[in-house]
Amino acid sequence: MRRLRIVFRKWRRPVGVFIALIIMALLCSIRYVNIKKTCEDIFKSLQWENSLKVQSPLKSTTIEKSSSFGLLFTNTVLPIEDNLQTPEDFGDGKSIDLHQHERSQDEITVVRRLRKRREKVLEVCRSGNFQHCHMKRPINDATYFFHHYKTSVCTVAKAGSTTWREHIRNVNGGPPRTENIRNDKILKAILRRPLKDMVKYVTSSSKIITVRHPLTRLVSAFRDVYRNGIMAPHYPSAEAEIRKIEHRTLWPERFHKFWLPALFALNMVPPNTHLEVNIKTPIDPSVLYSTEEYERLYLVLQPSLTFEQFLKFVLKTYEEGNPDSHWSPYHQWCCPCHFDYDYITKVETLSEDLEYVFKKLGIPADHHTAIKRIMKNEDSSHLYLQYFTRVFQILRLIADPKVGISMILYYQNISTTLRGEIYKYLKPDMDLFGYELPENFLN
Repeated sequence: MRRLRIVFRKWRRPVGVFIALIIMALLCSIRYVNIKKTCEDIFKSLQWENSLKVQSPLKSTTIEKSSSFGLLFTNTVLPIEDNLQTPEDFGDGKSIDLHQHERSQDEITVVRRLRKRREKVLEVCRSGNFQHCHMKRPINDATYFFHHYKTSVCTVAKAGSTTWREHIRNVNGGPPRTENIRNDKILKAILRRPLKDMVKYVTSSSKIITVRHPLTRLVSAFRDVYRNGIMAPHYPSAEAEIRKIEHRTLWPERFHKFWLPALFALNMVPPNTHLEVNIKTPIDPSVLYSTEEYERLYLVLQPSLTFEQFLKFVLKTYEEGNPDSHWSPYHQWCCPCHFDYDYITKVETLSEDLEYVFKKLGIPADHHTAIKRIMKNEDSSHLYLQYFTRVFQILRLIADPKVGISMILYYQNISTTLRGEIYKYLKPDMDLFGYELPENFLN
């Protein structure tokens, strides 16, 4: 035993060093594989870049077959109006800056994508039954204007609508964040016009709509509107501090508008609840109660929802023809078959889409620059260097594709029957905007 201890003491340090060297060698080999893969990706991108043949910057651009990426618009010739290149883009028209050329290729991709979406909507509108849409609703409830850029945006709840409203507020220079954006004086004047004049005003503007996959939109509504199924208690002092900074839905409004209707529809409010909270008549979700009464209801009901219960409530609102704005179908909320939207942007590609759209329309992301231009009536060409300093930091968070993937996981434990019933109401929007179901979603 003593000899073993002596041997162990003698060899433990060399053995430890040997094991450490083995671990380091393994880590280095893994690192080498990653570096090798990175180099291969760079080499492939160089191959693809070399496969681009520019015939003439003022006539057309041909994108040929690339051995690395397969078929990319093989033998497709894009006229100048498609690739949006002008003599100013290329200086003297003879020498082409490589970075400008790469940027133009990215722009071509975005332009093709936006055109394809618009053509898809027009095609489905011609073939489908989307004629029943009240045009007054999108104008009154969802449309906002960049007043000095002749641009309108139909904002869709849970598809970047809050970010849109805040940016429009900033670019227009008001109203203050403590007020509802609908208090905009110019907007109010527009909405006082006859419906015919309002429709004409919207159709004469550059029209934008942002959508997202309807399935992930439902998950987003559950996570935001219903706080992932758990309603927090009321904190009046914290709420008052928030309202000093910005306009936001208050706790009693949220309980009245979202929670009580859902609990009632799902039969989660016992018949004698009004007696426990000292209310004379049975609880009616359409009645607006006092804050104290909602607080007592909260203590008695302890409201919570699973995602399955939320979907059942959503389905009920669809069947009754009265869905909330947070899951109201796009074709009813923004009437895309009546308003021919010039730019159909998607949450999944929002940064790239809006980078092009804002540049095309001259709308800056830096609202201070916008206000300066409005005050001095300056030309907007020099503002392009100001793009995307603030807004797209927020939009990238919204548009993260990983979020969309994780949202699909919410449907794992939902029965195929309920999935199919929900899909029946989502299908028109999915057809219009080119969205597909996840694999085996209905199986």
